Amino acid sequence: EAMPGTGHVAAEDRPSPRSDPLLNMPSESARTPRRVAYVAGGLVASLLVLYFTLTSGAFLKAVVLPKVSDAVGATVTAEDLSLSPFSGIELTRLKVTPAGAAPLAAIEKVRVRYDLRAILGGTIDVSEVTIENPVLTLEQQADGSMNLPKASAKAADATPRPATASKPPQLRIRNVVVKDGSFRMTSSVAGGGRQQVQVGGLQLTVDQVVNGAPTGMNLEAEVALALPDGATLQGRISGKPSVTLGADLMPQAIAANLRTEI
Repeated sequence: EAMPGTGHVAAEDRPSPRSDPLLNMPSESARTPRRVAYVAGGLVASLLVLYFTLTSGAFLKAVVLPKVSDAVGATVTAEDLSLSPFSGIELTRLKVTPAGAAPLAAIEKVRVRYDLRAILGGTIDVSEVTIENPVLTLEQQADGSMNLPKASAKAADATPRPATASKPPQLRIRNVVVKDGSFRMTSSVAGGGRQQVQVGGLQLTVDQVVNGAPTGMNLEAEVALALPDGATLQGRISGKPSVTLGADLMPQAIAANLRTEI
């Protein structure tokens, strides 16, 4: 309690600094780092959402594949699609159907592993290409038309660029595998007959495709030919062909190394 005439205030009567709301408010300099942290966190979260959206199978099938279809002049669909932008892509039950024609290709699974940094640096670096159960079907009518994609009107109207000399692409592709592939080409001939060439049970491996290096392959397949008069021919092909590519990717040497059984 204050003594009369002394001018002193007892401790319990003094206002506490903490009781003043103006003193308890954080300063502007203290709030700025917090705001920056909130903005940075929101930006990172938005980028993550954008990344997962753009690489999701639903987005790729709904947005990307239709654009691919327009570009190639055929309907391209896939039951499932998985993309890792920096390292690979995998498609399941891929189908290609040209407009107004019979299906051209159906593939159970396609898997490609690549190095995006090397590609951006100018080298097409692919460490794996696996194609499972591909079925390729060609049909040729008597007038010569085939069930092949036709260029879209936009692509057809594009003004061709003048040809200029350019360096060949730099390739570094390894471990290419085709499992249980098949190919069938049916041709209609004059007079109403049909001829068919069929390849089944295709097993193909390619060790590498690299500028200035040999490419080794291992091939097995069954072949059948049906002529318009009803005659047929069946056989089997196997072997280890190879080709040596130059720096410009042109073949310098070819070794068939194939064995045919009829």
